[in-house]
Amino acid sequence: MDVISLEPETSLLLTTEQQDAVLGRLMRERKETELRKIALEAEGARIGANLAKVGQGLQRRLSGIQLQGEDLESDFLHSAVWIEPSELEEISKIVQLANDYRAAIKTLRQISAQLAQAGWQ
Repeated sequence: MDVISLEPETSLLLTTEQQDAVLGRLMRERKETELRKIALEAEGARIGANLAKVGQGLQRRLSGIQLQGEDLESDFLHSAVWIEPSELEEISKIVQLANDYRAAIKTLRQISAQLAQAGWQ
């Protein structure tokens, strides 16, 4: 029976089969978390691009900002910046997105530490 320590303060006696199961689970969790992290990064980039568009409109064409589907006086159509209502709703998602991203990074670090401790990378 081999000894593998999966937690810093605990050593467990595991059979080779149990070690394989634990390492397989950790590898799967790492892959799933890496994919989640990539998806969160893509969502952040998408929201960031929308916010950049709104920000540029605020800086350069404030008189033309209007929600998509609403009327804008003809005097201001030359500087129109149409905003989807959903783009404004995304602002409320930013903090949760950042929290989820930090959680994914921490999970990856924990899994990597456990794999390194078990002699795997």
